[in-house]
Amino acid sequence: MNFLLEIGVEEVPAHLVTPSIEQLKKRTSDFLEEHKVTFQDIKIFSTPRRLSVLIIDIAPTSKAYEEELRGPSIKVAKDNDGNWTKAALGFVKGKGGNESDLVEKDGYVYYQNKVLGIETSEILQSIGREVIEQMKFSTYMKWANNSFQFVRPIRWILAKLGEKTVDFEVVGVRSSNYTYGHRVLSQDAFNEVDDLLGRKITIENPEEYQNKLFENFVIVDADQRKQEIRLQIQKIAADNNWVVDIDEDLLEEVNNILEMPTLFLGQFDQKYLEIPDEVLITSMKDNQRYFYVTNQEGKLLPYFIAARNGDDRRIDNIVAGNEKVLVARLEDADFFFKEDSKKSISEFMEKVDNLVFHAKIGSVKEHMSRSLVVATAVAKMLNLDIDSKDIKRAFEIYKFDLTTNMVNEFDELQGVMSGHYARIFGENSTVSDALYEQYLPTSAEGILPKTPLGALLSTADRIDSLISFFAAGFIPNGANDPYALRRAANGIIRIIENMEWNIDLDQLLETVISDYSVNSYGLNEEVVSNLEKVEPEVISFFIDRLRQNNSEVRSDLLDSALTKNNDLILSDYQNRIDVLQNHAGDENFNVTIENLKRISNIVEKETNFDEIDPALFETEQEKNLYQAVSNITNDSLDDLYIDLTKLVPSIQDFFESVMVNAEDPRIKNNRLALLNSVNLLSEKLGDVKKIVSK
Repeated sequence: MNFLLEIGVEEVPAHLVTPSIEQLKKRTSDFLEEHKVTFQDIKIFSTPRRLSVLIIDIAPTSKAYEEELRGPSIKVAKDNDGNWTKAALGFVKGKGGNESDLVEKDGYVYYQNKVLGIETSEILQSIGREVIEQMKFSTYMKWANNSFQFVRPIRWILAKLGEKTVDFEVVGVRSSNYTYGHRVLSQDAFNEVDDLLGRKITIENPEEYQNKLFENFVIVDADQRKQEIRLQIQKIAADNNWVVDIDEDLLEEVNNILEMPTLFLGQFDQKYLEIPDEVLITSMKDNQRYFYVTNQEGKLLPYFIAARNGDDRRIDNIVAGNEKVLVARLEDADFFFKEDSKKSISEFMEKVDNLVFHAKIGSVKEHMSRSLVVATAVAKMLNLDIDSKDIKRAFEIYKFDLTTNMVNEFDELQGVMSGHYARIFGENSTVSDALYEQYLPTSAEGILPKTPLGALLSTADRIDSLISFFAAGFIPNGANDPYALRRAANGIIRIIENMEWNIDLDQLLETVISDYSVNSYGLNEEVVSNLEKVEPEVISFFIDRLRQNNSEVRSDLLDSALTKNNDLILSDYQNRIDVLQNHAGDENFNVTIENLKRISNIVEKETNFDEIDPALFETEQEKNLYQAVSNITNDSLDDLYIDLTKLVPSIQDFFESVMVNAEDPRIKNNRLALLNSVNLLSEKLGDVKKIVSK
């Protein structure tokens, strides 16, 4: 027997459809498990107008079970003659039992309660109250005079357990055995109208749900609908020998605004191809939900592919309407591009002087000046092969596009337009490319800057934001991160790793904060006074980011790898995590860690170590361990770990044959120094004492 629940709603915003159906699935599963109703699987269906779950092979009743309820202590439950007291009898009566159900255990009296299974149909009558009414959303709506809120107004509820309709009510909407087809097509096909919701469809049992909706022009399976969109796009592209970048985020969005997709082809005048590709793509993809088209060489073509929520009747009118809307946006873009191109960077920078970055931390221009301080420190620390004139020029102008007409209209193009305009205004390719890359990466998996100056620009800009906002007290807390500082830190980590920059974050922050404290660069007095406590907070923030980014890794391995040592090279920390994670399943992992722990526990009690003197070795085991350690080349952390595993037999032989605490203090100190040489190597992997080993 299967159970089907469909919540019919007014159109849900595209970005909320998928998280809403995932939440309904989770809450329904938890509801059934809490009520001890077993099932085989849950299938989900969604469109902008419906959220549905199909429970496969749901049990007819909940599981029977026994529970022990603890009552008063034996001292209270029995009198001196061993008879049950009023306290005990009152306890068991209150639970619906009698004295024969009482059991003595652990100094207390318990009631052995046998809970019988309950009809699943009866349990499901509370699904409206316990599941639907408990759902949470980032956006809510109220309707009519109801105090209840949902993502969008609920218009119908379908609830079928086999052939039986499960009866319950949510905010005045009673569950039923019917749903509705496509709002327009189902009415056209069957000439029936029902309050503009579409054709009313009776569902006799859950198994016919998908087919009946398909007959009424609704593909209710989101994955199936998405695949249909993909196939139609690919056919149009193949028929014209084009290439279409099927952006997965755009595909997801388009999928969640349709119930029956029909893809069509539109076009625009070639003259608009003189506008930068990014402007055209933004106009099509972000503003109109169109898929852009290129030739086989990747050159943008004056065509687009869009989707209609319906069939292909009167499709010519739909195509013409979409082309008209797009051309209007492209006309605006063309005008803005030409007007901006008539000006100069200096004109735009004059307006940047008036832009406030944040009231407590100065203007955009002052933020740019602070970022140059960071960049200068990084370039010096890494000895970057970048012309200092290019660095200075890039940081003098990189925010100029904020005052252009194009960015005012299309704020998604920040940075991109500064790169394009910089070329038009005569900046060299090094500076122009860097300006183009300044916001990369724009997402967790987004592309990274390719040029050294672009990477430096992006990194320095983000580091200044972290320092400045932390000093101003705007530290992310819980889900609250209004200035996207977590994203900034993640971007820095990814850039540094990609560029293979060994930045000592301790040293960098100390250098930059010292400069800020003297020159302030627009930071108010309160913020400047807070700078001295920022360094440990920012470092802790980066460590936390690394922990969150590796949440699938065992917590003890993370604790070990993320233990701070004298310097903070972010790429080293990630390498530590990777090495420990990659080798944690090795057969000899626990033996290796146990031996390294033993050494660490011994040497941590000491503070000063002598130089190792091979002449003081008294045993072959000392000599063998010393030679084995001397042979470790330390080329990479992974190589180091492997070398340490090879060191284990020598360590074990040492402890079996050598007494560390020798009577002669010179011999003792020499042996401690030898063990410390091993410990210094293991510390490169983290604090091995924090690893749980058996």
